[in-house]
Amino acid sequence: MKLNDCKFIGRLVADSQLSKCKDGQIACKFKVAVNSYKKDSDPLYLPIICFEKTAEFVSNYLTKGSLVFLSGRLDIRKYENKEGQESWYTSLLAHQVQSLTVKNTQEAA
Repeated sequence: MKLNDCKFIGRLVADSQLSKCKDGQIACKFKVAVNSYKKDSDPLYLPIICFEKTAEFVSNYLTKGSLVFLSGRLDIRKYENKEGQESWYTSLLAHQVQSLTVKNTQEAA
């Protein structure tokens, strides 16, 4: 049995970046800050990547500071950095992104 399913709640630390992949897929990259259970701990800054309709949703409706629920799989990749050394890149490949930000009722009116 294989299982790689991660869930996080966090806030976007900057606006997302929408782009097209070489294969024509729409991709969106952004970073969220996920707070720890411990009050004095620094947040986890997690890079997120999503594709197609999820990417369009993030790009169109979420901005810096938006609170989101994320579900996806953890992706850890090995690459060679500029100095020629082996490095690792960790991100969440999100298949679900849900906004948890509540609009102010006066703003909506």
